[in-house]
Amino acid sequence: MKDEMSKYDILFQQLILSLQMQAMIFMGKVMNPATQKIEKNLDAAQYSIDSLIAIRTKVKGNLSKEEDDMLNKIIYDLQLNYADEIKQKDMEKQEPDNKITDTEHRDKANAK
Repeated sequence: MKDEMSKYDILFQQLILSLQMQAMIFMGKVMNPATQKIEKNLDAAQYSIDSLIAIRTKVKGNLSKEEDDMLNKIIYDLQLNYADEIKQKDMEKQEPDNKITDTEHRDKANAK
């Protein structure tokens, strides 16, 4: 029975870490191993975070202190990273589209 519990403890940790990695990939914090590119999909990242929160809610009171601490830390860290990504996305929307590149600036200066 002890070995069976150890197996499930490991599987539980792997599930949590898998959802954490998915969220990090979807936030563009880690390269997507399937495409070898940095990609962002904040809706999918939010879904992964929400899934971890749902797991925490459903297993409340059934985790060891270490498992509970790990799950809470992962959710907290992901929420902070997600908030940063949303803030960055909002800032990018507010930036003017009429940025002048160095080449354009040099061309305008030479035209004078």
